[in-house]
Amino acid sequence: MTGGGRSSSSNPPARRPARRPSNPPARRPARRPSEREDMTDRDELREVARQAAEGAAERVASKTPTMEQIERIVDQTATRAAREAAADAAKTAVAQTLIGFGLDPNNRAEILKDMLFLSEMRSLSASSKRHVVLAILGILATGVATAVWAYLKAGGKVP
Repeated sequence: MTGGGRSSSSNPPARRPARRPSNPPARRPARRPSEREDMTDRDELREVARQAAEGAAERVASKTPTMEQIERIVDQTATRAAREAAADAAKTAVAQTLIGFGLDPNNRAEILKDMLFLSEMRSLSASSKRHVVLAILGILATGVATAVWAYLKAGGKVP
């Protein structure tokens, strides 16, 4: 074909959905049970309801905690609260102690530097005490040696 027409071979025509019949099949009316069947059904329903109620009561009773379980829960809660209170008290005590030493409790790097400096000072103090004791012993030994030398130089007479 020429022009803008469509060819029937490239685009098949769209299919229409199938139509439903306008008259659905008639439904049968429900059969009404006899009075005897009705009583039997009611008895069965009552039995099912009674069993369900008993089962629900058993489930509730099995989920209800015993006094031992309640006491254990209370103990666990009290223990948890005591731990949290002790942790809070410890944090407060440490912070107050650091503030008392003139340190900022929020600056951990500075606290670490200060503690390392104190550790070095303690070790230097211990080593300087050893050096002082050795120096005093050296001075005493020199004095004793000088006194012995002077005594011997004087010919055994005390000057």
